[in-house]
Amino acid sequence: MSVKVGGIIQAGSGLPNEVRDELSRIADDVDFDDCDDYFVDLCFLTYPARKPTPDNAAGVGIRPGAVGRSKKRFIINLEVPPSLEDRAAYRAWYGHALKRAATITREYLPRKGRSYPAERLASELDALSERWEIEIKRLSDLKRVAELADPFDPDRSDLDVYAAMVEEFGATSVVDIGCGTGTFACMLATRGVHVVGVDPAPASVDIARTKPGAGRVRWFTRDVTSLPPLQVDAAFMTANVAQVFVTDEEWMSTLAAIHRSLRPGGTLVFETRDPSREAWRDWTRDKTHERVEVPGIGYVETRCDLLEVALPLVSFRWTNIFESDGVVIDSDSTLRFRSRDEIEEQLAMAGFRVDEVRDAPDRPGREFVFLCSTLPAS
Repeated sequence: MSVKVGGIIQAGSGLPNEVRDELSRIADDVDFDDCDDYFVDLCFLTYPARKPTPDNAAGVGIRPGAVGRSKKRFIINLEVPPSLEDRAAYRAWYGHALKRAATITREYLPRKGRSYPAERLASELDALSERWEIEIKRLSDLKRVAELADPFDPDRSDLDVYAAMVEEFGATSVVDIGCGTGTFACMLATRGVHVVGVDPAPASVDIARTKPGAGRVRWFTRDVTSLPPLQVDAAFMTANVAQVFVTDEEWMSTLAAIHRSLRPGGTLVFETRDPSREAWRDWTRDKTHERVEVPGIGYVETRCDLLEVALPLVSFRWTNIFESDGVVIDSDSTLRFRSRDEIEEQLAMAGFRVDEVRDAPDRPGREFVFLCSTLPAS
C-alpha cells in the first residue's frame, strides 16, 4: 500500500480523529520514515466550527498539496467539514474524501509530478475506498448489535455489589475497563465518583455517551494499554471482561496498563468464570433463544451456538435476527478460562497482591471475584 492516512487534527470533536484512526487501521499505512517509494499522504485537517475556511464551510475543502521531489510524497489536504454531527456522517464523508483523492491523483498528479506513477497510486486509493465501504458496513453491523445490549439485559442489579465496593474502598476515582454501553460508569458518576470509561468498541461508547450521568464520565474509545496516566483509586472489569484477553501477552499487558493507571495502593476488582463449572454447557441455542421487542428497532431474535471447546479457549456465536428488515448478523467470540491458581500467579507477576477472592452474589459458586491491590515497584 502506498497510502498514508495522517493529518493534524487541530480542534473540534474527537470523532474526526477516531474515524480517521478507523480508516488508518485498514489502510496498511506506509512507514513515513522508511518509505523510499512514491506514496500519497492523506492529510486530514479540522478547524473550530467558528473559524472554518470558506471551502471547509462548504464541505469541499479537498485539494492537492505539495508534490515532493527528494521525498516521493504527494500530499492531499482534506478539510473535514465542521457540520458533521455523528460517527456515521464522518464515516460517509471520509468515503467521499477517498474517492475525491483518487480523482485528484489521476487528474492533477500527472501534470505536477510526471515521475510519479499516478494511475498506480490512484488505483490503490480506489482499493482503499472499496475496503472502507466494506468496513463501514461491518461497523454499522456492530452498531446494530450494540444497540441490543441493554434491551436484552435490562436488569443490571449484578452491578450493585461492585458499586458497593467503591464505597467500601472509599474510592473517589475509578476506571471502568471494558465499559461497554456505560451502565456501571454512569451509575458511579451519578453518585459523585470521578469515572473514566474505556472500551475499544465505538458503537458501545456512543451509546454510553447518551445515558444520564454520561457527561460526568471521561470516555476513551481505545484499548486500555493506550490510556494516558490516570492514578485512580480503583479499576473495575465487570461482565467477565477479563476473559476476552485470550493470549498471555494480551492479559499481561492489560494488567501492566491497569497497574500504571492506579495510584500506589490502588485496587483492582474483576470477575471471571470458574472453568470447573463449565459455563459453556449452557451456551446452546435452546437455552439462549430470546425474542424481544426493542423500541425503535422492532422485534429481534437472538440465540447462541457453541462453536468449539479447546480449553482454555471456548468459542461461540451469537446470531441476531432483525425482523423489521430480515437482516441477520452473526457475532463470533472466543473467551479464555483461567484457573484461580493461574490468575493469582499472573497477578503477582504484574505487581498485584490478591487481598481476597469473593463469590459473585448473583452467580454463587460459578465465578471468582478478585480483589487486588498494587504492590510497590521492586
